[in-house]
Amino acid sequence: MSLTPRLNLPYLAAGQAQKHVTLNEALLALDAICQLVLKSTTVATPPASAAEGDCHAVPAGAGGVWAAQVGQIAGWFDGGWQFFTPGEGWLAWVEDAQSLHVFRAGAWQPALAVQQNLERLGIATTATGSTRFAIASAVTRFDHAGSDHRMVVNKAALSNTASLLFQTGYSGRAEFGLTGSDAFQLKVSADGTAWHDAMSASPSQVTLQSVTSGNLRLMTNGTGSLRLGTGGTERIALDSAGHLVPLADNVSRLGGSGARFSAVWAATGTIQTSDQREKTVETRLGEASALALLDAVSPVLFRWKQDVTGDGRLQAGFLAQDIKAALDEAGMDFGVWGLEDPATPESRQWLRPDQLIPVLWAALKQTRAELLELRARFEASTPA
Repeated sequence: MSLTPRLNLPYLAAGQAQKHVTLNEALLALDAICQLVLKSTTVATPPASAAEGDCHAVPAGAGGVWAAQVGQIAGWFDGGWQFFTPGEGWLAWVEDAQSLHVFRAGAWQPALAVQQNLERLGIATTATGSTRFAIASAVTRFDHAGSDHRMVVNKAALSNTASLLFQTGYSGRAEFGLTGSDAFQLKVSADGTAWHDAMSASPSQVTLQSVTSGNLRLMTNGTGSLRLGTGGTERIALDSAGHLVPLADNVSRLGGSGARFSAVWAATGTIQTSDQREKTVETRLGEASALALLDAVSPVLFRWKQDVTGDGRLQAGFLAQDIKAALDEAGMDFGVWGLEDPATPESRQWLRPDQLIPVLWAALKQTRAELLELRARFEASTPA
């Protein structure tokens, strides 16, 4: 064997003449390839002026005296290029790339690109056994590699946690993610010990709640509106002027037969559209029918069995069953009365008191006509 097995350095033979030549060749090779520094791994043309000891990795497509030396290390020594064969795993600092490279699978590539299963990594700080990756930096950026970028935080089971934790002085203040369930949650804390749920979102429900005894506030910036919707469709908006408006005309209800408001407070009465162009008039309400309905129904004073007013006082109103009986007797049917479930006669009955205003109007009109007639008769029978 005339060469060393790893670096191919020449051995000195016993009784060899000119031993200094062999020794100098070995020292020259050691100077070139130990603590290896490459000027470049991409320059394909031999530099016209190279400094003594400059080394390059000869890339594919090289020309000149490098043409037949692709993959070799070219070193400038004693006024000429000498070539050395790199081995698997050699490390070199590449000056123009300013990075550490490793020779792997026949090519030079960034050393960190092939690092796998590192025990831990600390950048400008110390990584520990439980915090295996740690970085101290004013800004940390995760960039795309041509298009998208996705950060994945994975947990083993439903009851485990996959979250992002925000701290002040290494004490937790806010955390969001999957914390003990598969519902996305946002939690906040004033001291890192007592935590309060601020938001929870599952596929079936989103919940927002105040974390103190104060109010929960949903706010918009500028002239925008706060919009609420269901099924992917916006339904209601609180506009920039503070008006709560439905986003589709004549579609949404306020409350329902089984979900009623106990009382509605307002500075003025409700406004209902009553344009003739939007109605098909079937008939005029007869005064006689109105009087018959009026005679058949007596208003009542009552108390709610479940007090919805909060004061337990007597209330004045009508009974839906009385109105229904009067309608049947008069042979009338209109929107003053109805059933919560039209298909179930035993379901709860409702009234629309606004529908009684035209009845009272018609009855008053009939009464006024009768009064005018009586006045005319009285004046006719009274001597001048």
